[in-house]
Amino acid sequence: MGGMFKKIIIVQARLGSHRLPEKVMAKIGNYTLIEILSKQLDGLKQKGFEIAYAIPRDDFALKKYLEGLNQIVVQGSEENVFSRFQQVIEQYQPDAAVRITGDCPFIDPDVIFKMCEDFIKNELDYITNDEQYGGMPRGFDCEIIARKAWDRMAGQCLSARNKEHCTSYIIDNRNEFKTGLYSIHLPKAELKGIRLCVDTQQDLDYVRDICKRLGDFSFPIFHDRIIDLIRTQSLWR
Repeated sequence: MGGMFKKIIIVQARLGSHRLPEKVMAKIGNYTLIEILSKQLDGLKQKGFEIAYAIPRDDFALKKYLEGLNQIVVQGSEENVFSRFQQVIEQYQPDAAVRITGDCPFIDPDVIFKMCEDFIKNELDYITNDEQYGGMPRGFDCEIIARKAWDRMAGQCLSARNKEHCTSYIIDNRNEFKTGLYSIHLPKAELKGIRLCVDTQQDLDYVRDICKRLGDFSFPIFHDRIIDLIRTQSLWR
């Protein structure tokens, strides 16, 4: 991957989740959810990625915790997530930004790396691996957005939905952008039966169970190991 191509991973996280408050600080085994995510991503720093956590300006406890994990933290608007990302982009001036939500502890760094390779090789504006387009199961999902696409969005009069979901403008106007999909070609039924993002207490209990069943492990935990576990032990959702 070209060394001159500047990449940043932006993780959006907050303490004020409505359905499951402070979920990013919930314990999963010996770690917090956000700590597992940070350990999954940390190896990418040696592969030329910068990593920043975009959090609400009032989440001082989360800022202190993440800085204790040696992470870069940028604080901004809680509701306008787009502006939070824009702050990071203006500060670090990347060629592309990888967007990850902080409730996906098992994000696979190898998938991010391969998506970036596809993104650069095909000169894309945007790539996703979201299951709703036939990508990967929920919980492994991320997006990569070119700087020029960010700048274009920033020049629009964005709706409240666009500001909350960051990339919905691209999805709504995909004919105006060069987009791509990263997939591992799972059968649809299996794709729908795997959900590893944490939005509810039920999700958290499920992820805790998966972590326990993995037994002793070192980071990163790759997606194929988790999917194999779900398949062999019939842990579909």
